[in-house]
Amino acid sequence: MTMQNLRAILIVLLGLGLMAFAGGVARAAYYQGFVWDRSVDYDPGTTHGSSAGNPNTDSEGNPVWSMESTNAAGGRLGGSNPWYEGATQLQVWDSSWYGGGPTWARGDNVNPPISSSGLTHNISNAGLHSHVPLIRWVNPMIYPTKLDIAGNLTVLWRGGGGLTDNVDFDVAIVQRSGANYGVLYGDLFEKPTDDQSWESLTKPVSLPGIWVQPGDEILIGHRGLTPATRAAWPNLQDNLTLQIAAINVPEPGTLAIWTLLAATGIAAGWRRRRR
Repeated sequence: MTMQNLRAILIVLLGLGLMAFAGGVARAAYYQGFVWDRSVDYDPGTTHGSSAGNPNTDSEGNPVWSMESTNAAGGRLGGSNPWYEGATQLQVWDSSWYGGGPTWARGDNVNPPISSSGLTHNISNAGLHSHVPLIRWVNPMIYPTKLDIAGNLTVLWRGGGGLTDNVDFDVAIVQRSGANYGVLYGDLFEKPTDDQSWESLTKPVSLPGIWVQPGDEILIGHRGLTPATRAAWPNLQDNLTLQIAAINVPEPGTLAIWTLLAATGIAAGWRRRRR
C-alpha cells in the first residue's frame, strides 16, 4: 500500500469518526420527546444565603432553571418596559423560610420565595410589589429545537389571617432571543369573587411548535397589578412541561462536507510536518 493510499484511507476514517462524533453530540443527551419539568428538576441549595445550586440542573446535568426576582418591576404585560424585561437577581437558598420549610428567596426571610411547586409574589406593600418572582429556562441545545409547552397555570390568592386582597394578576410565558422578547402566553387572572376570601383560578396552557435557538430563554412569572392594602401573597403554580417536538440537526451531507474538510485540513498538516 502506497503512502498516498494510506493517507486517503485515514482521511475517510477520520471523516467518518468526526461525523459519528457530531451526530453523537446532537443525540446523546437530548432527543425528540425529552421533557423538562421544573418541579422534577428542582434542586435545593447547599448553603444558606448562597446562590450555589441556582440555576437548577436538568436530568442531563445542564443548568437550565434559574430562580430570579426583579429588582424594580416595570410596566404591565404588553405595555412599554414590562416587568419581565427588567433587571433581575439570582435567588439565594433560605434553609428555613420564616421558621418553616426551605426555599429559594431574595434573602434570609426576604420576599419573594420560589419553591418547587410555585412562585409567590408578595404584594403587601409597594416595596415588596416591585420584586416579582421569575423562572428562567435557558435552552441548552446546540441546534434549533421545537418545543411543545403544555400544562396548567394556577393563581392562588392567599394572605394573612385567612384573608387576602382582591388584586388581579398578569401571568406570562415569554420567549427571549437575544435582546428580543416575545409573549407566548399572556393572560389576566381575575379573582373569581370580589372579596378577601382565599381562592384559586386555573387556566390550561397549550403552546405547540415553539422554535427556540441555542441560548434562547423562556420566562415564566406573575405580577399583581397593584400593591395590596393588607397582607397578601398570591402564589403561581407553574405546572408546565417543555417537551422536545423536533431537533433541526443539519443534513448528513452538510455534516459530511464539514467533517471531510476538517479531515483534509488535518491530513494537509501531516504532509507539511513530514516535509
